[in-house]
Amino acid sequence: GLADDNTFGPYIMEGNMPYYWYDVKKVWVGSNGYVAFNGGNIAATFPVLPSAGGTENYIAAFMSDLTFAGTGNPAQCYLQDESTRLIISWINVPFWNVAAPGYTGSNTFQLILNKQDSTITIQYQAISGTTSSNGPIIGIESLTGSIGLARSQSLMPAAGYAVRFYNPAVPLLQ
Repeated sequence: GLADDNTFGPYIMEGNMPYYWYDVKKVWVGSNGYVAFNGGNIAATFPVLPSAGGTENYIAAFMSDLTFAGTGNPAQCYLQDESTRLIISWINVPFWNVAAPGYTGSNTFQLILNKQDSTITIQYQAISGTTSSNGPIIGIESLTGSIGLARSQSLMPAAGYAVRFYNPAVPLLQ
């Protein structure tokens, strides 16, 4: 169901994922390297984190102008849901490109949502190619869009790199 600049979902998770000060149950997978908890599509030019207005309530794993479209495109996406974690893997997903065949490069990365301790882990196995957008954006944004954490904006992670977000002991709106 993924193509260029679209989402697939909602997928109903087995159990809830504590996120910020609330629980999420539904997830939409974005072709541009993110997951959203309230739907909505995010395409280039990508928002700075946090940024109220537009799509809110998402995790930007490697939010870039990626594509699953085009003849011979090797892009794949897998979702594995268990009672304790949700794993989404984007495999060999190229950047969108205006020149034929419509894509370039190859990016393999993974998002792991731990439903027990609320950690969010993003792992980067292989990153290659050049994006024509302002990505990648890596970070998290809350339900309102006014609260978020950006790990990086427009900085390519190295292969073998990982990022982990930890939930505070007492997650309050403040």
